[in-house]
Amino acid sequence: AMVCRLKMKKWLGVGCLLLWGLCGLAVCKNVGPEPIVLTSTTEKYAITSGEAWLVLFHSPWCAQCKHLNPLWDDFAFDAHQSADAELTIATIDCSEQEALCQKYGVRAYPQVKLFYGGEVYAYEGQMKKHLLQTFVDVKAGKIDAPKLSTSFRNSIALTGDNIERAISQGVWFVKFYSPDCGACKKMERDWKELAAHAMNGGYGYKVAQIDCQQHNAVCKDTFDITKYPTLLLFRNGQNIGRFRGRRELGYFHPFVMEQLNRG
Repeated sequence: AMVCRLKMKKWLGVGCLLLWGLCGLAVCKNVGPEPIVLTSTTEKYAITSGEAWLVLFHSPWCAQCKHLNPLWDDFAFDAHQSADAELTIATIDCSEQEALCQKYGVRAYPQVKLFYGGEVYAYEGQMKKHLLQTFVDVKAGKIDAPKLSTSFRNSIALTGDNIERAISQGVWFVKFYSPDCGACKKMERDWKELAAHAMNGGYGYKVAQIDCQQHNAVCKDTFDITKYPTLLLFRNGQNIGRFRGRRELGYFHPFVMEQLNRG
C-alpha cells in the first residue's frame, strides 16, 4: 500500500524511513507515472500534504470507470512528467474502501475529487484532461481567475429587440434570467467575472444576459426558456450548447472552450 508520494528531488529514501518509523508501516512506493492507490490508511497523507491530489473514486465493476482508465493513466503520466510536479493523480477503489468512499459522500461511480490544502473539492465537469487541469488550477489559485479591477466589465445586456441580431454573428454565451431568481443573484458575480475573463483573454466569445421578466415574450417564444437561470451558447445564431454544470467561474470558461473545440 502507498501512503506518501516521494518526490525524488526532495525525499529519496529518507522520507520513507521517517514514515516507517512514525507509522510502523511500509508507507512508500517507487515514484512512477501510474496513478497512486489510496486506502483508508493512507488517504490522510494526501489531505495533509499541502499539495494537490486529484483522486478518482471508482469500482472495478463500473463500466464507465473502466472507460476512464486510459485517460487517468495518461493524466498521471503528464503530472509525473511536469517540471513543478505539484499535482498527484490517485485512485480509491470503493469496492475495497467502502467506508472511505462513504466518508466523502461517494455513492455513484466514477467521481473525482481534488484534495488540496486540507480541503476536498468535487469535480462535476466532463472527463477531459484539459478540463480537469483547469479545475485543479482554479482551485489551487494558479491560473488567471479574473479579479475585480479597473478592467472589470459587466456582461452585455441584451433585449428582446436586439438579441437575435446580436447572436447572429460570432460566439455568445447568454444568461437568461429573472431579477427575482435567487440562483440568478447567487451567480451574478461569477458571471460578471467571466465577462471580464472573456474580454481580457481574447478567447473569441462574448458574455451577455437578458432579463426575461422584462423581455418575457422573446425568452419564452423564441428561445423556449422555462426556468432561470438558463445558460445557452450560440455560434452565428445557432444554439450549440446548454450549460448544466455548477454555476461558478471555474466551470463556465472550460465549458465554452470545450464546445468550441468540438467544431
